[in-house]
Amino acid sequence: MKITVLQENLHRALNLLGSSIYENNALPIVQNVRLATTDHGMLELTATNMTFTISTLIGAQVDRQGSVTLPGKAFNELVGYLAAEKVEMEVPQDGNHATLHLTCAGNRTEMHGMPASDFPLPQDLTDPVVATMDAEALTTAINRTLFSAAKEESRPVLTGLSLHLKPEGFTMASADGFRLSVQRSDLLEPPSHDVHAVLPAKAMNELNRLMRREEQPVTIAVDLDNRSAVRFEVGATTLTSQILQGAFPNFDQLIPRDQKTAVTLERDGVQRRLRAAALFSGNGTIQMEYSREEPPADATVVTDGECVVWGKDEQLGETRTTMPVEMSGEDNRIAFNGKYLQEAVQHMNFGKVTLGINDPGSPGVFRGEGDDSYVHVVMPMFVQW
Repeated sequence: MKITVLQENLHRALNLLGSSIYENNALPIVQNVRLATTDHGMLELTATNMTFTISTLIGAQVDRQGSVTLPGKAFNELVGYLAAEKVEMEVPQDGNHATLHLTCAGNRTEMHGMPASDFPLPQDLTDPVVATMDAEALTTAINRTLFSAAKEESRPVLTGLSLHLKPEGFTMASADGFRLSVQRSDLLEPPSHDVHAVLPAKAMNELNRLMRREEQPVTIAVDLDNRSAVRFEVGATTLTSQILQGAFPNFDQLIPRDQKTAVTLERDGVQRRLRAAALFSGNGTIQMEYSREEPPADATVVTDGECVVWGKDEQLGETRTTMPVEMSGEDNRIAFNGKYLQEAVQHMNFGKVTLGINDPGSPGVFRGEGDDSYVHVVMPMFVQW
């Protein structure tokens, strides 16, 4: 291999791969980044952690085709220290085919790597179902679901995000046994038929990071033959992820259809009150109570009400704060895990948030006011009122 690239392009591509993907892995080859020329005068850089793989392309002057793998972290740092000039890289045809000779301005480096033939590349998708989605819509879906995926590995399928592609749009969902997030959005180009996959949360977090640099539509291809992999194409970058095996819960059955009480809260106002209550929430529980001084004869009528938010700690003390709300239905009360409640409100980027509840022992249902595309369900905490 003998090529010439610009230092800034090479450094940008290495940073795009992300340092975490090839760190803390027991396999030496997986700690490396793969460099390979293409038939179209490009240099492809690839990194993997065996669960997902990221590849990106940059322009290059290719004098001789070839490939090599190099220690990812060290190579990225080296390139970052080089001058913003042309970088010449060569792997000799004779002798050690895993040693890179690099020249840039006054720098001369010889870096030892491993043969590219040892690098584990993802398999090609044999019979993919393809769809195209807006990058902003996909980013929103990931942001609104990623936080409620399970962190424990006892049920691996719950550590991922469920993605369902249909001709009428896509649905992304997550659940950890205590809460559920569901986002529905349109597709730019729908698939030929329905397809479903559960994708690792870490892979979706990396995809979210990649999309911050791109405004182009995202193409997704799901391996229909053996349902083992999904590929996302974002500009010149590709992320290929394994599919988690197992049955994801039928989340539509877990969303309560009717609520006795509906409350609309100012998102920013309730966030401040929840943070204050959390300081005094020794057991992690935040309690909320909703009431009206004069309930109307028709309980479905929306009127002004009051929400009381409080946290209590036996050693520190107790804090209570009130805020005006719009509500309909019965006076009611409910308690939530404080962390879950704060995360739910934090990731709902709406001006106002609606909460529907039935009783202190039933789940709370959060939505954006006037927006049915997103729903978040949280199980209550049981407390002595």
